[in-house]
Amino acid sequence: MALIIPKNNADAQTLDATLKIYYDTNDWVQNADLINRLSAALDDLGIEDEKKEPQSYTKKTQVLAYFGFITWQDVTNSQSARRITDLGKKFYEARLTGDTDKVIEVLIESLSTCTFGRNVIGCDSDSDIEAPNVFIKASLLLGGLNNNEFAFILGLMELSGVDFSDTIFHIKVNRLRGIKTYPTEGAKKWNDPKPITALKNWGFFNSDDNTISDRVLLKYSDALINLRIKNTEKIRFVSEQEDEEDNSKEVPLQQIFYGAPGTGKSNTIKREVDDKGKLNYRTTFHPDSDYSTFVGCYKPKMKRSTITKDGETTTEEKIVYNFEPQAFTNAYVQAWKAKDDVYLIVEEINRGNCAQIFGDLFQLLDRKNGESEYPVDADSSLADYLQTALAESKREDIPAEVKNGTKLKLPSNLYIWATMNTSDQSLFPIDSAFKRRWEWKYTPIAQGKDENGNLMEWQIEGQGENSWWTFLQGINEVIDVTTHSEDKKLGFFFCKDQDGVIKKATFVNKVVFYLWNDVFKVYGFKSEIFDKKGKDDKTEKITFKSFYKDDGSVNEETMSVFVKNVMAKAPKKNSNGDASNETEEISEESETEA
Repeated sequence: MALIIPKNNADAQTLDATLKIYYDTNDWVQNADLINRLSAALDDLGIEDEKKEPQSYTKKTQVLAYFGFITWQDVTNSQSARRITDLGKKFYEARLTGDTDKVIEVLIESLSTCTFGRNVIGCDSDSDIEAPNVFIKASLLLGGLNNNEFAFILGLMELSGVDFSDTIFHIKVNRLRGIKTYPTEGAKKWNDPKPITALKNWGFFNSDDNTISDRVLLKYSDALINLRIKNTEKIRFVSEQEDEEDNSKEVPLQQIFYGAPGTGKSNTIKREVDDKGKLNYRTTFHPDSDYSTFVGCYKPKMKRSTITKDGETTTEEKIVYNFEPQAFTNAYVQAWKAKDDVYLIVEEINRGNCAQIFGDLFQLLDRKNGESEYPVDADSSLADYLQTALAESKREDIPAEVKNGTKLKLPSNLYIWATMNTSDQSLFPIDSAFKRRWEWKYTPIAQGKDENGNLMEWQIEGQGENSWWTFLQGINEVIDVTTHSEDKKLGFFFCKDQDGVIKKATFVNKVVFYLWNDVFKVYGFKSEIFDKKGKDDKTEKITFKSFYKDDGSVNEETMSVFVKNVMAKAPKKNSNGDASNETEEISEESETEA
């Protein structure tokens, strides 16, 4: 095991200049071409006074590749052609327009989805430790972190196998005693982490003490909490070149897709599972869900039987009890019967009491090489059912105790995927022990795309082309300024359309109702989006009831005023179609007002 962190340039200007070359080309860039163009670009910027060795220009892509912004055509060749990724395009566009919030959003996506301990393009790292996430969580727990303390933590974790929480304890004690913390000799190589320097230069950390920026902490607290500091999955990295020949990338066995309502979490699973014809079983958690509705239980049924007595035939009904399997058991049995992938999909996982629903199945979520590391005993009713259900399994690798039903053990072809709306007021918070056993996939708010990848330009009835996406950008800007949170924002698929149109009644009954009752009822209606001209041109507040006429139909006048108010808050576009700096000014103005 060896943890390697890129040690090359993390200057923001240099990284921007490097990324610009790939963005402008939007195709594979050969190494020689990169060297020539980057050398000229840095000369123009006055960053380098003398020519460097060719490999020094090549290495300037390492930090960008580390965060998933650049990919290699052939990962086995250090001189391979490279190109920008979709994530890299979003990042560069945000940097180009000075959209700091978008920069942070893309960085959160990178930290949530990329691996840093292994499968890192451009460096031969092979470790369970996700270094940037370790730094972030340590900074949160300690109120800032210096590079020597970071190297000390990595040294204990990587070289001595010390638990992360224990390393934090050591530093706290040293600080109380007034002792400076230094890494051991073997860990000194990690005390100049360029990716952390890059994050600081990009506005993720405060530059004075390496604490997390307040704007990051307020907007992305949930995402920061769920960042994994270790990744034990032995995922094989597939290069772009290999991927054209082999699409068999390994995917997380257990993952939760989370984000604002309407961001397409369920649709993502549908595309990956249903649309590809993969066998799946679905269930939805709710406050009344329990072990029996997830796994199964005995239920009474009426059974009709025929009786012949003294030459007379009669029928009678009597109650019998049969074990009725539910989603988990059905998926479990099917997975052990065949080697094809089976998916158990849990919608709205945070709306149920996970501890109660999973029960002792919780222990099965610890996997090693895909299978449960710690099998559990099946209760007698479940064991009896499994013994019959698995009797015909042809799998040679099925353990005898699993086949006879006495032990429960998840096979490596059983995937458990779930969705979670961050805005839901969960009655049963998911505890940290449960969270650690899942991969977390953040689903950002973005304009919807059709099956061919074309942007969906939905309109709100009577409000013009693409008014729905413009409205969403505006209202999410106001929600952000008012609540400082992602939780209450609206995703593109928050409403259902009819041939690309959000009907007036749907808009008022769903969108307006949600905003009034679940968002601004708590935070207040101070924003100018709620203002309208009344009698004598006096400003008055838009009320919820004003969206309806006396007969219950939609008041189009009020609706139109509100929609236009909100759309005015959307980021403005310049002549090139890019977001202009006016967006930041609007945000600051709204924040003062709110």
